[in-house]
Amino acid sequence: MQGGLFKKIILASYLGTQLVDPVFADPASFSTLDLVFALYGFAVQIFCDFSGYTDIAIGLAALLGFAFPQNFNQPYRSASLRDFWRRWHMTLSFWLRDYLYIPLGGSHRGSVRTSANLLITMLLGGLWHGAAMKFVMWGALHGGGLVLERPFSERLENTRGLFRVMAVLLTFHFVCLTWLFFHAEDMESVWLYLQSITPLKPGSFAQVTPFTLGLIAIGIGLHFVSRNMPERIAAFPVVQRAPDWALALAFGICVLMIDAAGPSGVAPFIYFQF
Repeated sequence: MQGGLFKKIILASYLGTQLVDPVFADPASFSTLDLVFALYGFAVQIFCDFSGYTDIAIGLAALLGFAFPQNFNQPYRSASLRDFWRRWHMTLSFWLRDYLYIPLGGSHRGSVRTSANLLITMLLGGLWHGAAMKFVMWGALHGGGLVLERPFSERLENTRGLFRVMAVLLTFHFVCLTWLFFHAEDMESVWLYLQSITPLKPGSFAQVTPFTLGLIAIGIGLHFVSRNMPERIAAFPVVQRAPDWALALAFGICVLMIDAAGPSGVAPFIYFQF
């Protein structure tokens, strides 16, 4: 649960208030570098915001004796869009698969029908987030990407070395581009952002700081930390031998430190609007 608080209160809130929101509010006033890193910042912000609040919910449920399913599994280390959707918002992804994609016929009725099923599923997934053209475009881009990569998905996911690095970078940047449709107010704002970023406007960072760059690096770095790190920490002898009151005290201190380190007026959860 502390990890979820850290992601939400520190990473998501600072990136939102100090980088993402100012740049997205007036993209024409910033350099290309600011616009690019604001997109990276929003990719980290939306991941930390959403996965942070689900981690908090999972932790609180565990304290009450309930076991909630995992909802995120380091999505930005995916080497394909198919793998990304197996790792991002997994409960929604599995729902879309089980109640839309498979009932439509899945991948068992030929390549043309499979492509149509993928497009329909992702378009409906976009509309689930809101009845707006920007969400239709977001779903269409992901659906089209899944269709185009489908013949190569398994090869991409099993590749190693430099080719895997390239596949991960390509997938990450595609996802970052599509997040633009999520943050923008409407399609007009999307085009304005794209028009502002493409001329390669010179200039030094106006909004990006070493602090926000560090937050982006931490947010992306979390995707490459061992997934069983909490279990490994819990297995330390000092943790195993500690009395319950000491663990509860340490937990409380961590929560207070995270809260104190966060900005004043923590930004609302992004996904609460859907």
